[in-house]
Amino acid sequence: MRAEKRKIYILPTPAGLFMGVILLVTLVASLNENNNLGLLLTFFLFSMALCSTFSTHRNLKGIIIESMECPAVFAEDPICIHLQLFSGNHRRTGLELCSRKKTSAMVSMNKNSSGVLELHLPAMTRGIYQLPALSLQCRAPLGLFYAWIRLPHELKAMVYPKPLPGPMPEPEGKGSGKESSGRETQTMGNEDFEGHRSYVPGDPISRIDWKIFSRNRGMHIKNFGGPAQSLVLDYNDFKNMDTEERLSRLCHGILQASSRGLAFGLRLPGKEIKPASSRQHREQCLYLLASFQGEDPVEDLFSMMLNAIGEEKNAFIIKR
Repeated sequence: MRAEKRKIYILPTPAGLFMGVILLVTLVASLNENNNLGLLLTFFLFSMALCSTFSTHRNLKGIIIESMECPAVFAEDPICIHLQLFSGNHRRTGLELCSRKKTSAMVSMNKNSSGVLELHLPAMTRGIYQLPALSLQCRAPLGLFYAWIRLPHELKAMVYPKPLPGPMPEPEGKGSGKESSGRETQTMGNEDFEGHRSYVPGDPISRIDWKIFSRNRGMHIKNFGGPAQSLVLDYNDFKNMDTEERLSRLCHGILQASSRGLAFGLRLPGKEIKPASSRQHREQCLYLLASFQGEDPVEDLFSMMLNAIGEEKNAFIIKR
């Protein structure tokens, strides 16, 4: 996307309005007193402000927006928006990415160079958020005017549940078809070395044979066979917990299983994912946790009301 001249908006800043008032006062006073030096100063400052207007507008004209991304985060972590820019044939100074009252740090770029703007927004709870309106603006060079362009986007911020450490199921050894907690398992080779195969995007990095890669023979994955097993993380296995705590425990289990290279599955009310160990499988499971709506919305609302009443009652007792 290239910033076109007709899509750039410009308005005076509070400092620019204050300077306009000063220029008006000095103009009236100079005309009233017939002071040529005062008129010269007034017109000189007015010409500076006029040049500042064109310079601020030119600072955005022709800038190229290469990409805009919003990586997924976990609950209570800030949402980070990355905006990749290319300066083009002009030097750019004091660029900012804005969303309502949130503003990123300023970035300047030389001619024919790239730059990245990062805007952090708060995200308290899990879910999928539609990002608010974003704009690219600048106040250079004198701060008397600010120009901006609106950034059309359809980005959504994905916030996963916050991982909550706790006891998680462990795959059992050879010859066991189920775990002690009742979770189904299936064999997944992870112990005896059987050979190599070509790397496929999404394969665990821990299984890459770096010795072969260092010899410029390409990336290969080590194949194992043996009694190691996979697990299925079940929503209903976490008793006496509310919805968010269950999802946090499941999120922790997904991250742990993925880091260990285990195949894992996910079972939610009305949805089940078969065990796998790829990166795409991990992202799919985390997406299901982020977008989970609950078993019964009426029951969840009733539970939230009871919790709120209990907190209010406790607060009253503490005040007494």
